[in-house]
Amino acid sequence: MEVQIRELFRQWGDDDERLSVGIEELALKQGSAVYQETLRQLTSKTYDQETARRHWQLALQHRDRLFPGGRPFNGLRPALLDYLHSVAREMRDPRIVEAGQLENIRQASITDGLTGLYHQTYFKAHLEKLTSVPAGMANKTFAVVMFDLDHFKQYNDRCGHLTGDYALKLTAEQLQLNLRPGDMACRYGGEEFALLLYRSNIHEAYDLAERFRCAIEETDFPGQEMMDNQNLTISGGIAIYPNDSTSASELLAHADKELYRAKEQRNIISPSPNGQRQEIRLKMQSLVEFALDPRDTFQPGLSFDISSTGLSFGCSPEQIQTGSVICMRLKQPFWPTNWELRGTVRNIQKRNDTAMVRVGLEFDESPENIWLLLPERPQPFKKFTLPPNEPED
Repeated sequence: MEVQIRELFRQWGDDDERLSVGIEELALKQGSAVYQETLRQLTSKTYDQETARRHWQLALQHRDRLFPGGRPFNGLRPALLDYLHSVAREMRDPRIVEAGQLENIRQASITDGLTGLYHQTYFKAHLEKLTSVPAGMANKTFAVVMFDLDHFKQYNDRCGHLTGDYALKLTAEQLQLNLRPGDMACRYGGEEFALLLYRSNIHEAYDLAERFRCAIEETDFPGQEMMDNQNLTISGGIAIYPNDSTSASELLAHADKELYRAKEQRNIISPSPNGQRQEIRLKMQSLVEFALDPRDTFQPGLSFDISSTGLSFGCSPEQIQTGSVICMRLKQPFWPTNWELRGTVRNIQKRNDTAMVRVGLEFDESPENIWLLLPERPQPFKKFTLPPNEPED
């Protein structure tokens, strides 16, 4: 509704007749909340719906009295201002501010200065408003997702706080890139972020959250090699309206509880739609070889991450299909030891940045000593210098 009314002002702001007709038509479809939002956008004041409807209609009548010889195309705003100030006494000291400047002020009041995302206060108020009208949300569902960067204090301590701020900006950028139109992202506080995903069930919310988790895992954060696991990752928890709760505070609490569960393992999203426990994955980019049959010529690929139950790797898109059983070779000197494994392809994702596809492989048997394949992780403590062109204040 907010966007629809803003579009009416953009299109018919200089033509009162068309603007008022557009507002009335929208109100017939969506009720008196349209008048409430219209006056909020025009005056930055919020009235209850019935009061807003009455003020709107009386302001139109006041315009006719102010301009008895014929309505000017843009007489609504001065008439509304005079009505609220002189007649209704709702405004004591009105000021004239250009709409663009007012919008900049409004945006600054509801967004986080570092990341440009909405801040926690606005996010929670919007969620409260959304859950306070259950009749309007009948048969509808949405998701709240809470995220927290893993071991961010360690990253800050070893790389420096300015580099930490830069990492928060990169995280916010990835959030925006992975959001659907109309969804809302906020910086909830510190290294925590939150999403409001409209028309999303647990499967849709999990898919989007997992896509974002993968994007963060693959982001080249400056200095992340100084961390114990050499990779800055993120964990997430999901709550679904109305399945988990119809209360804003309880939805946030439920998402936070799922986030706490995810943080026990880190770099996962909780809950998983299929209810299965997720394995810890470690980022591991190294050369692998694969073939559909061990008698065939093995082709090269590039691993992305590995766990006790499988790994993901990149290859050309023509070579593998979902459900294929393939043989894998992990060989020295690219891996600490030589290993041959068999697994089933569970998913294939196209990668926009390269000609490769990302293949998710589940091992037919999970070797107990799979972690022997992983090299020891250095733990340097030197400070990291700022990325190029990053301002120091």
